[in-house]
Amino acid sequence: MHIDKLVYGTEKGFIILRSLPSMVRIRKLVVATNSPVLSILVSPDRRFLHVGCGDGGLIVITERNALG
Repeated sequence: MHIDKLVYGTEKGFIILRSLPSMVRIRKLVVATNSPVLSILVSPDRRFLHVGCGDGGLIVITERNALG
């Protein structure tokens, strides 16, 4: 089951997932150390987040370990 989520990155390297419309935080993930999250792409099937970071890192987050 998919619920609507807001996903955003912070300047300190965190990815935050919130449920909509309540805005309750579901997850807070560290993807970079003191580097900003520059881009987030959701796969068409909504199973993966591709995250680009300011330190040059590219992270793939799977549904199983993070997206809930």
